[in-house]
Amino acid sequence: MNMKTKGWSMRRAHSRRSGKRHISGERHEAFARILLVVLVLLFVGLSPSWLASVVLCPFRQLTGLPCPGCGMTRALNALIHGHWELALSLHPLSPIVAVGIVLFGISAVLTGCLPPQARLHRWSLLGERILMRPGFLYLLLALVLGSWIGRILTAFTSGEASKLIHQGWLGRVLSV
Repeated sequence: MNMKTKGWSMRRAHSRRSGKRHISGERHEAFARILLVVLVLLFVGLSPSWLASVVLCPFRQLTGLPCPGCGMTRALNALIHGHWELALSLHPLSPIVAVGIVLFGISAVLTGCLPPQARLHRWSLLGERILMRPGFLYLLLALVLGSWIGRILTAFTSGEASKLIHQGWLGRVLSV
């Protein structure tokens, strides 16, 4: 065996080994994503009613005003229980987030359970590439910021903002 042939066979053996490692790592990552989706669904679906009155958001505790994600857990809980109007009043983007969580879970299941040669596996990877495009991420950012600005403006025009600000830590400190 000459050096050229030996080098080629060594590279081929190495690429086969690293390919298996890549597929195995991809499957581990997919199973971790499945576990993440299951934990989110369990937390959202099984959260007790008293949790709705607890403010977990540090931004809201500090300022009294809602952050861009405030109300999302309660809104997803309402969606799981079929209360669409309540979910939309708690956070207008909750249906989009719910669909995203479901698609993320389906993609993880397809990636983790199907062999890489399967047609559905390729569709799953295509969906992930679309979601990671900068234009799509900018659209999501614009939706989140637009929704947040709308919620803040609604709070100020309805007169609720002053009450919310006094509930926050800064409002209590500055009003003393």
